[in-house]
Amino acid sequence: MMDMTVADAGAAIDQLEKDGVILGYGAIVNWSKVPERNVVSAYIELKVTPQRHNGFNRLAQRIYQYPQVKCLNLMSGSYDFGITVEGESIKDISLFVSEHLAPMEGVLSTATHFVLKIYKEGGTVFVTESEDDREVMRDEYDNRRKIIVKVSNDMGLDHFEAQGAFYAFLSIKSTGLSSNDFCEKLLYDMKVAVIPGNAFGDCGEGHIRCSYAYSLDSINEALNRIETFIKKLK
Repeated sequence: MMDMTVADAGAAIDQLEKDGVILGYGAIVNWSKVPERNVVSAYIELKVTPQRHNGFNRLAQRIYQYPQVKCLNLMSGSYDFGITVEGESIKDISLFVSEHLAPMEGVLSTATHFVLKIYKEGGTVFVTESEDDREVMRDEYDNRRKIIVKVSNDMGLDHFEAQGAFYAFLSIKSTGLSSNDFCEKLLYDMKVAVIPGNAFGDCGEGHIRCSYAYSLDSINEALNRIETFIKKLK
């Protein structure tokens, strides 16, 4: 619509809408960035038996009436319909398939594939070049490692700073307890589970191994309980 006036462009758009060329307008939303909004998507392969005289059309009409169905296509290849559905949870989608699609007359089989991550949709890229999952995970674990190291230093616990693992090796020699005694008392008194260092050999005696493959909230809570436990020992 280049070299057109605003009025001419508007008239052309109106005509395209009347002709059914433009069917609607909508925003492309990255739901993973919307707080407190759970949207689960799935792609469902449907094998069906076409109906006599109506082919696939009547069955398609029955399927696309459901609001959970966001996209429905007749496919070539090993299955007949490709369906994109949305729900609030994996359970919601599973129930929709088992209660509405699978029992439908003419449906032979279904195969559900849940969307784990969207990279591009509607011509729009959802991730930036810097958003590499490996980098994000490494940075997150490094942040957790640094927190454990700092807090353990503040507690007066020496440590072996791991460079390529998901745990910190802390020295508890200053408490006067053996690795086994420390871990057992911590478990019963504070409900925090750590691994005695001697489980990895005699040289590990006097140490505990703390995993940071947990959420930051869980790690902070565990560190607070360990700190309280050590203070009680003094």
